[in-house]
Amino acid sequence: MSKQIKILLLLFVFAAVVFVLYFFKTAKPAVIANKQINKISEKINKKTDKIDLERVKAQYKNDVNNILSNYSNLIQTNNFTAAQIKSIKKQLLGLKVPSMFKDLHVNLVLAVTKMENFLSNGNSEDKFFSQKMINKSKKNYNWLK
Repeated sequence: MSKQIKILLLLFVFAAVVFVLYFFKTAKPAVIANKQINKISEKINKKTDKIDLERVKAQYKNDVNNILSNYSNLIQTNNFTAAQIKSIKKQLLGLKVPSMFKDLHVNLVLAVTKMENFLSNGNSEDKFFSQKMINKSKKNYNWLK
């Protein structure tokens, strides 16, 4: 091998090493930038989740008030059928329930189920229990109408 080729080969290897070192040195800020981007994304996701939760809570409150209004109107007429009560129950079971309203929701479904039981077996205690549960729920959650 001639001396010129050896020198060129050494220069090429030297240039490759310098390029690799330069590449690793400049790649680190990109990793930091990705970490910062991830942190920003997490903050945005948390805010979005909070907004979604607020939207779900508002929707739930609105839907429950509408359903309870229909339920109260049916009960006041004292001329309601099992199909109408079953429809109310189905509407309640179809709602997306925020975790802070799980207990309320279970109580509402239980109250409507008791009214269903009243219609099927005629036991007035079931009707009384249903009305008591609805009134208790309205007392505990002042946004219920």
